[in-house]
Amino acid sequence: RIIKAVREPETGAIQETPVAEGRPIISRETAQALRSMLAGATGPQGTGFNARVEGFPVAGKTGTAQKAASSGRGYIDGAYISSFAGFLPAQNPKYVIFIVVDHPKNRSYYGAQVAAPVFSRIASFITRLEGWAPVLLAEKNLVHIPKGEPATSTASGPPRTISMVDAGEGLRVPQFRNWTAREVLRSLEGRKIDVRVVGSGVVHETLPAAGSDWGKAKYLTLFLRPRLMPPPTLAPQRPPEPPDPPPPAVDPLLL
Repeated sequence: RIIKAVREPETGAIQETPVAEGRPIISRETAQALRSMLAGATGPQGTGFNARVEGFPVAGKTGTAQKAASSGRGYIDGAYISSFAGFLPAQNPKYVIFIVVDHPKNRSYYGAQVAAPVFSRIASFITRLEGWAPVLLAEKNLVHIPKGEPATSTASGPPRTISMVDAGEGLRVPQFRNWTAREVLRSLEGRKIDVRVVGSGVVHETLPAAGSDWGKAKYLTLFLRPRLMPPPTLAPQRPPEPPDPPPPAVDPLLL
């Protein structure tokens, strides 16, 4: 549903909109693939880069359309509609924002320059309102492995492995939870997979999610967070020593 409820301004009565039973429009695997593509659109090489939110992965798509004439034939010269539709957080969407600017007055009329920055400001406000903790998105925490190039690493110790059936032939995404980025990159070495690492620490979740279809495009986004340390083990407490017994009573007649 789009409208959750309607409140009467005079009486204050609230009427909720029922949730209509529907059927899935696309499969879960297709949705995950689209989500990953839209997240890439807000990256440094994407058209929606101006929609980015500092410290938070977002996803979306820009739009630019020439306005149709009211007569129904042709278009209005120099009149455009700029838009950006997106959601956040990219890996676990909670909010959807759709920005439409009808006939922008600026020189630029592209959605990337007009609507995407508006999305960024609104989404930034939402992150502060929700009190979400930002993800570290510094350059040192972003890793991009172009397709066809091996992902090398200097990590010590035996590498973790995944089967060719899981990752090489486009079937299912392996479970990388609690792996380090280096371990993931080493396991994918030599395979034509586009990898992006967001954050620092160990893998918390991936996009596409573990168990889902790789899709035709070989891509993978790793969302990392600091490793959770186990609680310290406390030494067993010794029972308190019993108090010393009171001295024996002395009969004053014996003194």
